[in-house]
Amino acid sequence: FGEKTGRRNVIHLFEKRRPGQTRGMPYLAPVVELLKQISDYTPAELDYPSRLLLRAAAVLEAHGHCKGRAQDQYGAHCVSGAITQAGFELDGYSMGSHDEAVRRLDRYVGGNIVAWNDDGERTKDEVVAALRSAAISA
Repeated sequence: FGEKTGRRNVIHLFEKRRPGQTRGMPYLAPVVELLKQISDYTPAELDYPSRLLLRAAAVLEAHGHCKGRAQDQYGAHCVSGAITQAGFELDGYSMGSHDEAVRRLDRYVGGNIVAWNDDGERTKDEVVAALRSAAISA
């Protein structure tokens, strides 16, 4: 609480686009709606492929995104490599669940996820957003 006002202190993190700007779009604005949707589910309510896709998004957030290989020398993963890594982290890997998660993401992106991942313009943020959206759109 502020000493002068007695009100709660709030930290407003945003990207300044103009000099002297004091308000703007918060960094987390793009994911707030997704977080609300995900928070409506408990882990028991999400099927395994959904949990796998959400964990794959966390793998990319933590280790980075690469193209053209499952994992690069720095530990970054492509989307398929992230799904595989997520399977190992969740339960030691299940081929059937992995395949279902890949099919779900294929449907979401409208094609093969490997080609989609390796597109020259594809960003980590786009891949993470697709993984999360595909997980909750089952």
